[in-house]
Amino acid sequence: MVAVLGLLSLIASLVFFIIALISVFRKNGKAKKQFMIMGILFVVFIIAMVIAPTDSSEDSNSVANSTTETVVSNNSSSNKEAEKNEKEEQKLVEKQAKEEEKAKKKAEEEAEKKEKEALKLAEKQAKEEEEAKKKAEEEAKKKADEEAKLKAKQEKLLNPDWNTTEVDAFENGNLFLALDMIEAMGTVPLGEEADSEAVIKTPWNYYGKPIEFIGFVAVVEDFPPGSDVAQNGFLSDIVIETYEGTIVEFFSMVPSGEIRVGDEVAITGYPVGRSEVENRMGGSFTHLIVVTNNVDQ
Repeated sequence: MVAVLGLLSLIASLVFFIIALISVFRKNGKAKKQFMIMGILFVVFIIAMVIAPTDSSEDSNSVANSTTETVVSNNSSSNKEAEKNEKEEQKLVEKQAKEEEKAKKKAEEEAEKKEKEALKLAEKQAKEEEEAKKKAEEEAKKKADEEAKLKAKQEKLLNPDWNTTEVDAFENGNLFLALDMIEAMGTVPLGEEADSEAVIKTPWNYYGKPIEFIGFVAVVEDFPPGSDVAQNGFLSDIVIETYEGTIVEFFSMVPSGEIRVGDEVAITGYPVGRSEVENRMGGSFTHLIVVTNNVDQ
């Protein structure tokens, strides 16, 4: 600061020196005063130069202190800015961590939800499969039971419990047992040859056996479809007399077809008992009652 003052004093003294010289040439009487001012200013310059180093040092110290303060201030500002940035970065990190934690939790919840849904679906499918299996087993058991019952019924029909205590075919029930048996088997098989007299004498020995009878037709009759006999399953009645003189009456489950009175026929059927048939002339004839569904032999 003093050095600046000295410099200004020097400049001012030079200015006044020039002005004093001009006044000398002009002889205006001001030169003396101007030289005096110039001298004073020059003295000030000299004094300033003498004390300038000390003042300069103080100024330097002041500048240094100011610089230090500025640096400290700048450092403080930098530190505050750095601290602020650090806090913001920390907040950002914490925010990101929270978001990641939130996303992780959401993902875990979604995974848990999907796992529960998958487990629930698996349990539902397992239950449905178990129910379907149980239902299939029940249906299979039911079908097996029905088949077993049907087979048992079929076996019973094919092997009826013949009534051997009552010989009258219209009283012992064998007539309808034979009817059911023939319906179950479908067609009467080829018959065995037997003495018709032996059969009519002891018909119970031939129950359930297909016997072939040969003879001449004495009576042939077909029953109307709406008649009681037809509704019971019999559509025709054929009476023959065998070579042994035995009268055999066939209750047929099919129509008589081309059979005529006087024809010689060979018909297979199942004996079911005897029956006493009244004669128009008085008395009665004993008929061997046979059931068949094949009269085309």
